[in-house]
Amino acid sequence: MERLKEIWDRQKKFDSIFFNYNKSDLIIRQARTKEIALCLISEVNEVLENINWKQHRENKIKINKQKITEEIIDVFKYCLCLALAWGITEDEFYKEFKRKSKIVEARFKNEANKIKYLNEK
Repeated sequence: MERLKEIWDRQKKFDSIFFNYNKSDLIIRQARTKEIALCLISEVNEVLENINWKQHRENKIKINKQKITEEIIDVFKYCLCLALAWGITEDEFYKEFKRKSKIVEARFKNEANKIKYLNEK
């Protein structure tokens, strides 16, 4: 948990150059969210650009794990900016991650059981 706080604080310090976290104006937060989301889309695309993801194309890219890691970190940093823009703390993030993970895992188990049941018929 200590590392997550370090990450959170470091990103908030850097991001405060671009965004005033002391303002709680809804219009400003929504505009910031739009800007971050657009940047996030671009960063996710950069992850794709570093792998051979097109099925109809010959694999031409030499995979570089360091470059992929770097792009994933860029994605994560923008996700952090989204959380920070809405005043989400690292504790809230951690608790919500655990809560949502339980839901997703239960949903997956339920769906897998349905598929298994249908396949047995």
